[in-house]
Amino acid sequence: MENIHNRRDIHLVTSEEAVKKLVIKINYKSCTIFSENLAGVHMSKPKLVFNKPTYLGMCILDIS
Repeated sequence: MENIHNRRDIHLVTSEEAVKKLVIKINYKSCTIFSENLAGVHMSKPKLVFNKPTYLGMCILDIS
């Protein structure tokens, strides 16, 4: 089964200003620097959508 809580958005940015804009957001997790001009900014998903029937069925069973 897929765990949607572990999904991340990764933004590849080439300027320091773009990194600063992403770092101040609430869903910022970490940053990986690949080279002097390239960095990857890891962001968590701001909104989780439970669209898998196994999750919905399990939640209904847990509540009842």
